[in-house]
Amino acid sequence: MSAVPPRLPDARTAASLPGVSVEVIDLMRTIGAAEATASEISDALSRDLTLTARVLKVVNSAYYGQSRTIASVERAVVVLGFPAVRSIAMAAGCFRLRRMGSAVGGISPESLLSHGLAVALASRQLARHREGLCREEAFMAGLLHDFGLLLEMHGSPAEFSDLAERMQSEDASGPHAWLALEAELFGRSHGHSAAAVFAEWQLPERIVGAVASHHAPLRADGPLRELAAVVALADSLAADAGLGFAGASEPMVPEDSLLEYLGFDWAERAGLQDDIRSELSGLQRILGDDS
Repeated sequence: MSAVPPRLPDARTAASLPGVSVEVIDLMRTIGAAEATASEISDALSRDLTLTARVLKVVNSAYYGQSRTIASVERAVVVLGFPAVRSIAMAAGCFRLRRMGSAVGGISPESLLSHGLAVALASRQLARHREGLCREEAFMAGLLHDFGLLLEMHGSPAEFSDLAERMQSEDASGPHAWLALEAELFGRSHGHSAAAVFAEWQLPERIVGAVASHHAPLRADGPLRELAAVVALADSLAADAGLGFAGASEPMVPEDSLLEYLGFDWAERAGLQDDIRSELSGLQRILGDDS
């Protein structure tokens, strides 16, 4: 008798993640909506006072260098801008998933979240040089690009552990080997699993598409290609810098076609990686501080 295949990671898997509630899903949907207002985000945050406090803690930290205390989400929007506050709220919501539990197959939830935050910061930096590409949209796509790995880890830990162990024992490396094993064990990639959940949560189509396409960005549809390409390059930058778990990341040296498409000189990456490392350290300290 053949073994029963694992259930595909889906919205039910996501809803059962520790720290994810109806309120958190509603918040992510509200934050992601292009037409969301400061009042709507504040209302969504108000249903989770712990998350509201964390957002205001980030806003008032030395990271943003505010001389006066910001006491409300609405005021934060006025001072920092709507896109920045949306990104802070999304990062704070995701980072609570570090409490998912112990490592699976030698991979910890916190290392996945650290990598996601590093890719988010790198994506935002890269988007600064792309006319017409929203920096905070790039941040959110980068932050969420490996959410599917958390779904696999939580929903099918035995298969995820098998995947991680086979990557080590078979001396395999890079995204192609990882994706091939995912196809065998789960029937689809972590990007497509996450995209299916985000579509059900009604996140913006561009973010859903970029998450689904970040391992094949140049094959994405025209409007999605640039955002997916930025996330893919950011993935390589974070992996090359050793920031968080990067076993499923793009190659540490990206393909020439991607570098040419984005006009990025890989030999000049060190300065950008130093900036990302510094930003990551500051944000992790704030988001991970439970005081």
